[in-house]
Amino acid sequence: METKGISPLTSRVVLAGNPNSGKTSLFNRLTGARQHVGNYPGVTVESREGRLEVGGQTVRLDDLPGTYGLEPWSAEEKVARAELLERRPDAAIIVVDSSAPVRGIAFQLQVQLAGIPVILCLNMADEARAAGQVLDIGELTNALGCPVVETVAHTGDGVEALLMELERLLTDPEEVSLPEVFTGPVLAAVESISARLERDTGASLSRRYRAVQWLAGTPVGLVGNESAIGDELGRLSAAARMEVEQ
Repeated sequence: METKGISPLTSRVVLAGNPNSGKTSLFNRLTGARQHVGNYPGVTVESREGRLEVGGQTVRLDDLPGTYGLEPWSAEEKVARAELLERRPDAAIIVVDSSAPVRGIAFQLQVQLAGIPVILCLNMADEARAAGQVLDIGELTNALGCPVVETVAHTGDGVEALLMELERLLTDPEEVSLPEVFTGPVLAAVESISARLERDTGASLSRRYRAVQWLAGTPVGLVGNESAIGDELGRLSAAARMEVEQ
């Protein structure tokens, strides 16, 4: 496969996900001994950085602290949010516990809506299968609008497929689309609010992400023209919520 989009150490990929999803086990499987452990500047939060071979090129891989969302409560979550939204990786592998995927997928949607190319990694797939749980990977891929891969970090199962998807994503990144889970009145509401938001190249969050936050009644800060039209956005969002809930 041609890898014209990847240059040595110019691509930065992060592993992100909920605590106890097997994320660090996957990081160790991917990087082996090619990793460095330290602390993030100014905080006592552990950082893990490694090197990963993708398509014959060396890519930086960061193992972010576990987090449940982009609205941080702990020091670890604040670090993860900053690494995703301020430093802006080239791609994010969102690691999810296959046995309890809902909360992890909710986080994946947040990262995707922030405009970051993502791969959803359903880790510990062996435990899910042993419990009789079967996930339709094709259906999930279509619904979420991103690659979905099953892995078992401690055996390496699925890692080759994960690397193939990562190579494809870095070689030919696609514009991040709105997942198909946003349909009907929800989609209309998100698009309506998004249309009123100013395209601000200095903003760390995409307009669609900010629109979803306004729709949920929890806008993350005010950027661009949001301060000037905050009241209008509040009324528009409230009306949209009523439409969605009908």
